[in-house]
Amino acid sequence: MKKIIFVMTALAVSVLTINPVTAGLEIGNPGQLPTGYLYMTPQEAHDEVVELIEAGELDSSAVTLYNGIVLSGTPAPILIQAGVYYEHYLSRFDTILRYDDPFWGEPSPLPSFSEWQYAWLLSQ
Repeated sequence: MKKIIFVMTALAVSVLTINPVTAGLEIGNPGQLPTGYLYMTPQEAHDEVVELIEAGELDSSAVTLYNGIVLSGTPAPILIQAGVYYEHYLSRFDTILRYDDPFWGEPSPLPSFSEWQYAWLLSQ
């Protein structure tokens, strides 16, 4: 009986640690995690945007391209894939929220600061 419990426990732990949904998921407070083009270069992001435009999945008038770099209009999934920002962040209430959650625009306890700015300030 102890052997069965041990095997079941080991199996449950391995399933929880190898879950593909959480693999590579980094969650932290705004301003706490490193950002920038960590996982691809700006040129690679440009190439991804151009591929989307050529495939008809992105309107070229919504993007500003200059010398092989996207100045504005890069779709969020490409920026997340590049490491420019993360998809999920931890709020000051210890809840995990998407980067575009309306909560981040709400007023914070500090006058004239949004919840995003306040969380970023607290993480510094």
